[in-house]
Amino acid sequence: MGSEMGMKKAVYAMLRPVVAIDPIWRVLDVFLRIPRLLDSVRRQVENARGPEANALAALRTLCPDGRVQRGLCQGLRFPPDRSTFSTIAPMLLGLYERPLQAKLEHLARTRGYDLIVDVGSADGFYAVGLALRCPAARVIACDTEPIAQRASRAMAEINEVNGRLQVTGFCDSARLVEFGQTARRALILSDCEGFEQRLFPEGIGEALARHDVVVELHDWVDYRISPHLRRVFESSHRVEILRAEDDVQIVRTAHEYVPELAGYDWPTRQALVCENRRNVHGEWLIALSRHE
Repeated sequence: MGSEMGMKKAVYAMLRPVVAIDPIWRVLDVFLRIPRLLDSVRRQVENARGPEANALAALRTLCPDGRVQRGLCQGLRFPPDRSTFSTIAPMLLGLYERPLQAKLEHLARTRGYDLIVDVGSADGFYAVGLALRCPAARVIACDTEPIAQRASRAMAEINEVNGRLQVTGFCDSARLVEFGQTARRALILSDCEGFEQRLFPEGIGEALARHDVVVELHDWVDYRISPHLRRVFESSHRVEILRAEDDVQIVRTAHEYVPELAGYDWPTRQALVCENRRNVHGEWLIALSRHE
């Protein structure tokens, strides 16, 4: 052990002056990236031949009609050309962001919303799902990406709610307040990858006091986001933090929610139910209006 440690120290001593020279390190870094890239591609190919292929076959059995099986968005149909497998399996099974779906399902049932605003609506999963769940509500889906806007429109059309769903682009705090002024009680969702600190500036809590706000937190972008949003809403709303399940917990417990999953091996089950989150624990801030 001692000789091995001594050899490592000698190698480090030799290499340290070399990699400290910036031009040399840049060249080395390029060559080091190539085997990492090849290894990543190899793992993707192996996974596509094994667990992912098995999961896709299983998904056709578990969700033969392409509809969400359970949860907040039960009955929601995805467009047939949908290919975002990384999220579609847990979405169709009703396992995607399960704690958040349970919370939204309760709010949709008890709060009587006449307007739903989804900022960062992506493919329209929540916007269209909530339009189905709350048939008396207007829905506004906001996203800056044209591909997301097209996906939301396609999702709304195939689920026959396009008459009540407006798809639009960039949404800032002023626009959000304008939307809120047109409603008796709105549900405002935000999943905008760190922009939430600017979307909800100081003082907007009072402007949105009649409405409920649910924000996906991205503290990994800026650690000040959560404290800022607590300050913004704590005087005008009842505030709580909701935590996501991690992938290990989801795999271990998914069969309790979807009994059919008990018959699949662990790798296939993992490919079916994991949300492929970043290496962070997801959280949402729930701010409920004090107005009854």
